[in-house]
Amino acid sequence: MQPILPLETPDTVNLKTTKGIEIISPADVLYFSIENHEVKMYPAIGDASVILHSLKELEDLFTPYNFYRCHARFLINLAHIKRYTHKTGEIELRHSKTVKVAFDRKTKFKQLICRSLPPPCKPYSKYKSTEP
Repeated sequence: MQPILPLETPDTVNLKTTKGIEIISPADVLYFSIENHEVKMYPAIGDASVILHSLKELEDLFTPYNFYRCHARFLINLAHIKRYTHKTGEIELRHSKTVKVAFDRKTKFKQLICRSLPPPCKPYSKYKSTEP
């Protein structure tokens, strides 16, 4: 007989953890990371959990929920970005969590976060242009 698992809804995902199966909402996850050969999930509220899935499996599962693999060690929720510093290549997430963007993934990352921004304004000039 197979075990009865909780039903997964479009807004939730079932993940195997060291404590059992957790039903989570992707919107509540800040990021996933690999630390000491373990995959950890960092929620917006609460403590980190050890996840029994590879980061690649999580990437495949969470990409449709607006997650991006910005580094070999990090899978982040783009909705929780507070600031990106181009000079250092660091992303500051809500709750003061900071993660790095890998050099080879910076271009794709910038395209993802800039797609929702309006085009830049033209600089203000005191003098009117003579162009038609």
